[in-house]
Amino acid sequence: VDEAEAAGILERAADSAPATWRFSHALYQEAVHAALPAGRRARLHARAADELERRHGVAAEHVIAELEAHPHEASAGGGPKRAFAAAAAAAARAARVCAFEQMAVHHAQALDALDHAEPVDAVRRLDTLLARGEALRLSGDRARRRNVFEQAMAAARALERPADFARAAIGFCDLSEWAPRDGEARAALEEALARLGSESGVERARVLTRIAYLGARGRPDPESEDVALLAIEEARRSGDPHALQEALYARHFLIGSPHRLEERAGFEAELVAAARRSALRDTAVIALVDSASDRLALGDAQGARRARADAEALAGPNPHLGML
Repeated sequence: VDEAEAAGILERAADSAPATWRFSHALYQEAVHAALPAGRRARLHARAADELERRHGVAAEHVIAELEAHPHEASAGGGPKRAFAAAAAAAARAARVCAFEQMAVHHAQALDALDHAEPVDAVRRLDTLLARGEALRLSGDRARRRNVFEQAMAAARALERPADFARAAIGFCDLSEWAPRDGEARAALEEALARLGSESGVERARVLTRIAYLGARGRPDPESEDVALLAIEEARRSGDPHALQEALYARHFLIGSPHRLEERAGFEAELVAAARRSALRDTAVIALVDSASDRLALGDAQGARRARADAEALAGPNPHLGML
């Protein structure tokens, strides 16, 4: 230690306990870490995780990222269960503070931990893929999101889990995207609908919503509006406010022509009510911004201000990328 301190590699940590040193630069730390044999590195991370848990407990909010990092690095040395639990806790914390990119990283670490387990828990791995895909959606990473949801669809297909397949297909098709055509998403959604059958539920409503939406984005499909109405009925029956918000948004999008502006305004109140009961509100925010423009076209300045105010209130102070 004395030689390293004299060489400027280590320095005393003035804000820590006595006889405590730290690397004077992150590059020194990285070089030493990389030079350690893999087995020893894993054992040292495991010891660090043990000490952090001893001092702070497994749920200490201020050290939860470190509590995730050390078990993750130690997982190859025999602790995948612990590494998964730590990564899941870190992902949950990232979600609470809207750190969606970091949330996706932690879900990837959780997947890595599951892949080191014997045997691999296929259902938990599928659940984690779905969670990672949603984190990537919230962070605006389209390419990785679609790749992860493709993996989730393959896993759900192999496990014969139709509802999970539908969730993956739903994640694959993001309603905030405005590209003209998406044949891959259409195929995934139609397969999901076939797998779900005629059973009503949230997943069926959300799949129908996206099929209707894709019909509006490409060449006009006369059946898309009927599908959107069916999605609204399914969403209302399910009692799920997020599914209803999405279905109303798809219908709002479908009838966006100058001679139907008053009709679009007619279900604005139901859309706002559903969004207020939803954890995610991006589709309602987009629709309300459109509604404000509609009302200006109708000469309703007061209604436009109200729609804009509703959109601002729903978006909150930290809207995620899907709202922008």
